[in-house]
Amino acid sequence: MARSFYKPTPENVPIKAAASHYYHAASGRGYAMLWRDGKLIQRRWQKDAAGRESNVWEMEAHYVVGSGNHAQTFLHRSANGEITELPVSWYAREQKWGMSPGFDRPKHFDFTRRIDHGCMFCHNSYPPIEAGEDRFGRVAAFAEELPQGIDCQRCHGPGAQHIGRAASGRSDAKSIREAIVNPARLSPALQMDVCLQCHLETTSALLPQGTRRFGRSVYSYRPGQPLGEYMVHFDHAPGAGHDDKFEIVGAAYRLRKSACFLKSEGRLTCTTCHNPHQVPRREQAKAHYRQRCQQCHPRLTAHVDPDSSDCASCHMPKRRTEDAVQVVMTDHLIQRLKPAGDLLARLPEKDEAYRGAIVVYYPEKLPEREQEAYLGIALVAHGADRDRGIAILEGVAGRGGPIEPKVWTSLGDARMAEGNFQAAAKAYSAALNLDAGLEKARYNYAHALERLGDDAGAQREYERLIAARSGFAEAHTGLGDLLAKSGQRERAAAEYQAAIRSRSADAEPHSRLGGIYLAQGRISEANEELKTALRIDPDLADAHNNLARLTAAQGDLDGALKSARQAASLDPGNAEIRLNLGRLLYMRNDHRAAITEFEQLVRDRPELAEAHLSLGIAYGESGRLDAAVMEFREVLRIHPGHPEARKNLDLALQMLKTP
Repeated sequence: MARSFYKPTPENVPIKAAASHYYHAASGRGYAMLWRDGKLIQRRWQKDAAGRESNVWEMEAHYVVGSGNHAQTFLHRSANGEITELPVSWYAREQKWGMSPGFDRPKHFDFTRRIDHGCMFCHNSYPPIEAGEDRFGRVAAFAEELPQGIDCQRCHGPGAQHIGRAASGRSDAKSIREAIVNPARLSPALQMDVCLQCHLETTSALLPQGTRRFGRSVYSYRPGQPLGEYMVHFDHAPGAGHDDKFEIVGAAYRLRKSACFLKSEGRLTCTTCHNPHQVPRREQAKAHYRQRCQQCHPRLTAHVDPDSSDCASCHMPKRRTEDAVQVVMTDHLIQRLKPAGDLLARLPEKDEAYRGAIVVYYPEKLPEREQEAYLGIALVAHGADRDRGIAILEGVAGRGGPIEPKVWTSLGDARMAEGNFQAAAKAYSAALNLDAGLEKARYNYAHALERLGDDAGAQREYERLIAARSGFAEAHTGLGDLLAKSGQRERAAAEYQAAIRSRSADAEPHSRLGGIYLAQGRISEANEELKTALRIDPDLADAHNNLARLTAAQGDLDGALKSARQAASLDPGNAEIRLNLGRLLYMRNDHRAAITEFEQLVRDRPELAEAHLSLGIAYGESGRLDAAVMEFREVLRIHPGHPEARKNLDLALQMLKTP
């Protein structure tokens, strides 16, 4: 545990010149790990049609997660205090680099996967933060200097009072002992909870596996407290096809299924077999764990040599984990017979959403109304059963009495996911009335107002959020988008620049800033921002679309069409991208293809005035004046007084009257 989190050095990170490159075929991206000027760098590139490196992006690894016994994963800290996980990890068993858990798929997080306080809770000592910064609804920001490794207080609680009494010379031994938690003096259940605070993970899949109790901040748990008063854990419903899942942080979950644990009636705990202060050396491990088994099973069968047998290899065999597929762990489900099959066989990384029932796993009992609220939150969190979750949460909210902000924000998130922005805005507003410091809820509230067409309200909320936390990059980008839409390009550019200062590895504000520069005729600056956006995220459709517009402005219609088609393939549902593609096809005199694109767009988005206008112009140029008139009239129905539609309509009608 003391080696769980640390700064990288050439001594503790195993980079070898022959093995420091890794190519990920699924995403078509190559990675290199290298030391440069005393800094550990992860570098990513792609290859262009000529085989040359393109879209090169680099980020420094400021911290390492993992002792190296199984794996090492690397973290980057941005200027605004955000921490992100880097895409490539080192795996000790196979002595090679590979994608970090959750990244082994064609479209992955690359350099954008955020680490929050919930992640830090189990992987390191508590970081220095201001009071309340770890409470629900806040955006995680970390100090530049963090503790390195899990310390004594994780299991023994705060030690200042204990040290103070011991150093004073005025306290007796009993008083000194009482000032700190000794897990050995706790009940077996509370002893177990000390371990379960980090080692009970029902699943790493998007279920969710747990949520903190109402009113509890991330770092508020203290050894000696019942874990169920801090966290509610969830699990897949029995019979849903996940009863035998084996995952990297599932040791306690698997142990709690074992007959040994169940029949011990609480006497078997983690420390029955594991001494947290002393890990047996490799050559002593077999004897050590055999002796632990013999505590409960002193009479071994006749065909087993009690002095040399290895109980764990049969009854707790090592298996490859389903979520971190490069890692092999001991299965803590103690079984009479070793499972059949090759337990070490390579597994594909799963990339599937769970849809189905969820049950409360731990604690076993909760007050009925609370259990209902927590279950509703779990059901909507990642869409396991959104309809049922919404019904439960609305039922909880409709009964009167005090409602927790988390109920309202979860309801808002669910309504946003289904596209009901009116209901979402109402829920977020209710949450913010209870707690004005809910930064994530305020951001989502602004986004919902924007989708409802209330740009003034959305701008107000973005500005409030930025005033409270100036490093909230998404809020700066959201405000920039509103300002750009209203023609305030200079102010929009300033917001995009603020977002970039907060988080340099965010492609969207670079792309948006490139679009502003393009509109201002600042071609070279626009080109630089768009190329930077694509180096960060080669699959950002918005950047490809803006690059298409820039390339067209430079007179290269073939290059513009190539970028526009790439944008459309990446985001086929984006109306602005498809409208731009249609216009480029028209500019290149491919009128038939342009009309086909516009016709499909107006079928998909009949409320989009600009699509009807473009289609009307294309119809008119091809001689289909009656059809053009219908499209121009549709524009005026959607957007009364639209000057270009009125002008084109008058012209088309005049041409129809002319023999």
